[in-house]
Amino acid sequence: MRRAGFLQGIAILLVLSGGFMGWRWLMQVTLESVEIRGTLNATDIEIRELVALDTGIVLYRLDTVVIEDRIRRHPWVESANVSRLPTGTMIVDVTEREPVVQVIEDGGRPGFYMDRFGFPMARTDSSIYDVPLFFGYSQAYHPLKRTEDPVVRAFLEALADAPGESRRIISEVSLRSGEVWLRLVPAGNHGATPVRMGDREFGERLLRLAAFWEQAMITRQDKVFELIDLRFKSQIVAREKPR
Repeated sequence: MRRAGFLQGIAILLVLSGGFMGWRWLMQVTLESVEIRGTLNATDIEIRELVALDTGIVLYRLDTVVIEDRIRRHPWVESANVSRLPTGTMIVDVTEREPVVQVIEDGGRPGFYMDRFGFPMARTDSSIYDVPLFFGYSQAYHPLKRTEDPVVRAFLEALADAPGESRRIISEVSLRSGEVWLRLVPAGNHGATPVRMGDREFGERLLRLAAFWEQAMITRQDKVFELIDLRFKSQIVAREKPR
């Protein structure tokens, strides 16, 4: 028993000694390179400027949480994960924001994009997205400031979560007196039909709109609608154009 205890103690000392030596070795590894992955609209140069580290610094003394927070200051970056390799390489995995709409500025100029959370992203050479155009939005662009309008926030989140068929039929979004209005893509005899969404329950209303599109518009080209109103609970009020 004593011999077994002695051998166990030796094994523990060896493990502790090995761990200490390994820690000492890691504390001598310096930053040699930064590898950035997952970027499309955020450039490597911009991410490196946000990381703001010089080669030669001790890699495992760096606070990865602080570095990740710096990277998230880029308008296109939704999240970042920083990992370190014993080779001296720092890997930065970036997840970019997904545009939901594109704001059209005064005069009809294409402006910035907005994601599901209402954060704005400036256009880049790579940012070509088939998303609805957003008219009537007046809040000025700020790279780190999401929209202050709760109605816009709720609609953008609902639109991002909506099934693909619900998103594909929308060509334009506009904000009028605190309410969301849509225009549908033309289909057959149906032009860019206006849709009044109101200011709430956008997820459920988008589903009803998609069902109405399939059942009452695509299959019925003999009827053309002037307006679709979705503000009423569990029903759709549609006004036909006179023949």
